[in-house]
Amino acid sequence: MEKVIRKMEADIPSLPLRKRVAAYARVSSGKDAMLHSLSAQVSYYSEHIQSHPEWEYAGVYVDEALTGTKDDRDGFQRLLADCRAGKIDMVITKSISRFARNTRDLLSLVAKLQEMDVAFVSLKENIDTQTAQGRFMLTIFAACAELEREQILERQAEGIALAKAQGKYKGRAPVKYDLDALKAACREWREGKITAVEAMRRTGLKRNTFYRRVKELVL
Repeated sequence: MEKVIRKMEADIPSLPLRKRVAAYARVSSGKDAMLHSLSAQVSYYSEHIQSHPEWEYAGVYVDEALTGTKDDRDGFQRLLADCRAGKIDMVITKSISRFARNTRDLLSLVAKLQEMDVAFVSLKENIDTQTAQGRFMLTIFAACAELEREQILERQAEGIALAKAQGKYKGRAPVKYDLDALKAACREWREGKITAVEAMRRTGLKRNTFYRRVKELVL
């Protein structure tokens, strides 16, 4: 009788894939403050993500917090690009106020992330879009944040109006810059010879002022 030998395959369960988690932060403007804040936040997010065995560190994306609301947020755009490329499964941030400018912006951005199957987590408000409660709380906290911001702006406007009435308000001092240096830097930037950051360095202008002056510039 012929002996039959069967090969037994071990039934080894596959390990679940770790969730790729990235963080987004906006740091204070100013060189020294920015470097300190950047280092602190990168360390914090790295430790926070690595404290979860089921998470995989996917980087920290950072932008400088400017006084205006029309900055380009290059770091944020890179974050969205990597989400579209399928490199990120979850985005965490310290607070919803650092992630979006207002309620409409926040809900629009979160909707975009969900379309890309990317979860959103805000640590301060304990919001997680992976849960029904988190999605509900998201709309509440976003509305509260926008209300608080509007109240601050209203108080500022009232203060300025009062100062003007008393003849104490002088407005902001105009930003001084070399027009020829701006034209030269702008020309090289538009020709692709230098980056926008280098053009700003040469002219001594901050991002929002640089782009505003460039729009007004006639070469």
